[in-house]
Amino acid sequence: MYIIFPIDDSTNFLQVIADTLIDKFGAADIHVIRVDHSDEGYSESLKEIENIASDETILFMGHGQENCLYGGESKTFDKKPLIKNREIEIFAGKNVFLLACDSNAYLRSTFKFSKVTASIGFGGLPTDIGEVKKRLLEQGVNDAVIERFKLAITQLVVDGFSYILENNLPFHKLSDYFMLYLNKMISNVVLAGKEDFENRALADLLFKMKSEMVFI
Repeated sequence: MYIIFPIDDSTNFLQVIADTLIDKFGAADIHVIRVDHSDEGYSESLKEIENIASDETILFMGHGQENCLYGGESKTFDKKPLIKNREIEIFAGKNVFLLACDSNAYLRSTFKFSKVTASIGFGGLPTDIGEVKKRLLEQGVNDAVIERFKLAITQLVVDGFSYILENNLPFHKLSDYFMLYLNKMISNVVLAGKEDFENRALADLLFKMKSEMVFI
């Protein structure tokens, strides 16, 4: 399994996913490709990605939008597209899990020519209050809710991949697991306090994550 993880302060909270999976399954089975915030870093990472064998599973953790997946970013280097729509064939023959905003639209727009074996993507994943739209702010999403949502994301990904790796299950089982796990999370949050506005806001974010997830 390979984890593609662009270097970007805004996604540092996802580091626990890579660290936990390496601790559980070993660095020999969990390979991490960090995309440095430089033109050279982008080029070197693409070469590493091109050399990934067919039938491997890839977890991308970073920023995205409908027409691309982004690479690393720093205060002195703005993020750029790492893999544009028409470049998705770099994932041909592989299972791809895109933990990135709008990766559902990215996968839908490329599935006819991507040659990807199977893929999972998501809609908006607000992990910073600046990314929260007015409608969500009005529903009670604040910094505390965002932090709880970020924790839920990391738990979900770690537990999901641990489940299929420990039981030697096919990639498509991740989709089933995520649906069940998200339903359980939503129920637990709601039952923990129906009148708590933060619980309601978190449940809404989790429901949105579930409803916008795609398996292609």
